[in-house]
Amino acid sequence: PDDDNSFFYPSVALGFVASEALNLSDTYIKVRASWGQVGNDAPVYSTISYFAQSFIGGDGFLTGTSFPFNGVNAFEQNGTLGNNVLKPELTSTYEFGVDVKALGGRIGLDLTYYKSETEDQILPVTVSAASGYLSTITNAGLVSNEGIEAVLSGTPYQAGDFSWDVNLNFTHYKSIVEELAPGLTNVFLAGFTSVSSRAIEGEPFGALFGGKFQRNDAGQILIDPATGFPLQDPNSDILGDPNPDFVMGIRNTFSYKNFTLSALLDIRQGGDVWNGTSGIANYFGTSKKSADTRDLTGVVFNGVLRDSSLDNEDGTQVGGTANNIQVDFANEAQGLGTYRYVRYGFGGLGESNIQDGSWVRLRDVSLTYNLPKSIIDNTPFKSASITAVGRNLWLDTPYTGIDPETNLTGASNGFGLDYFNNPNTKGYTFKLRLGL
Repeated sequence: PDDDNSFFYPSVALGFVASEALNLSDTYIKVRASWGQVGNDAPVYSTISYFAQSFIGGDGFLTGTSFPFNGVNAFEQNGTLGNNVLKPELTSTYEFGVDVKALGGRIGLDLTYYKSETEDQILPVTVSAASGYLSTITNAGLVSNEGIEAVLSGTPYQAGDFSWDVNLNFTHYKSIVEELAPGLTNVFLAGFTSVSSRAIEGEPFGALFGGKFQRNDAGQILIDPATGFPLQDPNSDILGDPNPDFVMGIRNTFSYKNFTLSALLDIRQGGDVWNGTSGIANYFGTSKKSADTRDLTGVVFNGVLRDSSLDNEDGTQVGGTANNIQVDFANEAQGLGTYRYVRYGFGGLGESNIQDGSWVRLRDVSLTYNLPKSIIDNTPFKSASITAVGRNLWLDTPYTGIDPETNLTGASNGFGLDYFNNPNTKGYTFKLRLGL
């Protein structure tokens, strides 16, 4: 707003070099603490409702038309409702840490614990289409982040012209939606009506939300006694957490005379991904999985038979008889709608396509040769080196898609969604570096 368009965010830091106080000659120890705030503004034009250049969409086959058309311009109301009472998003963070170097600098440790809270987080939320708009930008709630970061560096071996250096970094964090604005139970961040990434009160930020199977009180899937297939829950629910348990990088660097070989091993443990690509390919029968399973007969799904007589007061079934009904994945006599990958709708149930996004990958590897002075002495250069670099050369993951390091909407608040996303690329680079 015109009369309130600035905000103030201070910070303070304190450090204590314990090694000096203790007169440690071969060891450096520093203890530190800090607190600070960071303000974040809303996207441009969020406070006003405005008009945008018109666009006429085609019928799916014809190309749409934008204006000016034949010299005539036109504008239409933008789909985002302006919010002139927006407040800045404010993140307050405190952290404690210790920095250590020992054995003449051959071993180093940087350890940090932090906790932050983001108040009045700025997020887009949907509004009733009857208002003439589709969404608005608002201060939607409070999100907390808590975690640890550690960097360990060292030289395990050094002799003569050879040295081996190791650098390890480790990160573990939790991001929780503590509160949402009054009247909101969850905020759509990205995705589809079937599966989406959302901010849900009391849950990890970006939680995957969508269709799931019915279950009894013990978590066992309920089977329809009339068909022998699992039953779909009429209500959507949380399907997974796209946030990893931890991420870690290990870089090894080997040096011998003029040669240096360096490699970074990138590790992520946990973090769910919705493999929508697999769900759609199964639905259309174009995946290898659908080809291998469409002729299966006598299949018995793991679960218990649905029995309403076992329901408790809230409608949840208690226990149940183990399923023993044999079914066919595909039966021409019963029609296409009964096929295993079609009966739950376009792309299947979201729960069926939630997968573990853990990975171990060779993020990069490089080999450098520094030209000796005998070669460059008669040149205008003081130094010269040749480097060959390879990126994303190897990946090990339980994820069945192309690569779990992907997101449908790019660098956005919503993540953990794979729907015909482009894969990461392998890259090869050769560099000649000259120093004057």
